[in-house]
Amino acid sequence: MKRSLVTRWGCGVLAAVLAVGTVMVLPKAGEQVQAASKVSGTYTEVVEGFDWGPGVTKLVLSLNTPIQANSKGKLDKKAFSVVTTKQGYNDDYSPTKTTEDRIVTGAYTSDQSGKLVKGVSKFVTLELECSPSEGNPFYYSMATSLNNWSKPYMNKITLTRNLKIKGTTLKKKSLSIKVRPQGRILDGIDDTFTLNQKYKSDGITLRYAFHESDVKTSQKGVVVWLHGTGEGGTDTTIPLYGNKVTNLASKKVQKNLKGCDILVVQCPSRWLTYKTGISTPDEENPIEKYQSEYTKVLYDLIQKYVKVSDISSKRIYIGGASNGGSMTMNMLLNYPNVFAGAFFASEGYADRFITDEQLDSIKYIPMWFVYAEGDQTNDPAKTTKATYDRLVEAGATDVHLSYYPNGVVDTSGKYKDDDGTPHKYSAHWSWVYLLNNECSDRGVKLTRWLGSQRKTN
Repeated sequence: MKRSLVTRWGCGVLAAVLAVGTVMVLPKAGEQVQAASKVSGTYTEVVEGFDWGPGVTKLVLSLNTPIQANSKGKLDKKAFSVVTTKQGYNDDYSPTKTTEDRIVTGAYTSDQSGKLVKGVSKFVTLELECSPSEGNPFYYSMATSLNNWSKPYMNKITLTRNLKIKGTTLKKKSLSIKVRPQGRILDGIDDTFTLNQKYKSDGITLRYAFHESDVKTSQKGVVVWLHGTGEGGTDTTIPLYGNKVTNLASKKVQKNLKGCDILVVQCPSRWLTYKTGISTPDEENPIEKYQSEYTKVLYDLIQKYVKVSDISSKRIYIGGASNGGSMTMNMLLNYPNVFAGAFFASEGYADRFITDEQLDSIKYIPMWFVYAEGDQTNDPAKTTKATYDRLVEAGATDVHLSYYPNGVVDTSGKYKDDDGTPHKYSAHWSWVYLLNNECSDRGVKLTRWLGSQRKTN
């Protein structure tokens, strides 16, 4: 497949735009840098993906005049103040704005991408503390049940005290940075995924992003990732950052997968959108009609990608989180002879809608289920655990279960709750373990297990 990088606001490293002002010529060797009386500029956000979603971890300032820090390129981080204003919604769905004081954890001269520069530069990078409760540029709309990029997402950058730089001192009130960002650098997405591709069939349009494996082999595979309810829409950066999906393209995971493209597909709403309506009583909605309207178009998209990208038909894998896990089950039930393996995190496909005949048709597909105790969104007793138990009883030969009795907690050691214990996420978020490559069974990692599967007859 030809790689066509998308260039638009919010995607890619954007060239720095300098604010209009007094520009100082770069100093010659031996000369000191003299600061202008008023230093102005713009900034670019650096966004990274975390367990809870995206976080703005850096602001790269583009100044109208070059400065020089100490010999190590460091600046006084305590001299900078960053106050973020972002879009949000009240409980009654009315729009509002929230503010938060960001903690600056580092400050240094840099290049335009945020890499440390020890000499003279007109770029300054501020590193910001990020956590599950701060720094997220998304907002969740209660009206649509979808995540969105906050518009606006502004940062007021000021000096709290005079800033010492080589040759002079930058006065407290002399720094003027525009509050709206001039662009974003998307860590883990730029130069890794091709974004916002479209596939249309029968009047339905799906968006997708993909990562091409560096492994050149005639037996290359593909992992199809299906997002949860909150990541639907028309911007593929949302499902890539809604969970830590970018980790599927990391070197460690790719090594386990043994050469797999990552195909991230996005539907306009939620995957289990039924033609007959999900609110229809069961007796009026027979199992054969309990069908997602995206089933056929998703199958067609996968087949097209497999053909164009030279994917082995024996190495098509599919998985997802929550509603995406439900859609994964939906795809297996409709196309049991297509997939070499499947994985589910907190999936919500009601087990009562799976007939014994359907179960028998999928029991030879290698499957791995993941869920945590306390999931109140998709009751495991009616979904994941119920289906897993039936598969085992039916003689499934390669079915696995990763169960977390303590719910979903941070395993990085970086984030604590007020009582000092590891931060606890919603028990529905079992995909945190999956996307951090922590799911294992009898010493085998889920991703290594998945990459070793080959479809048989």
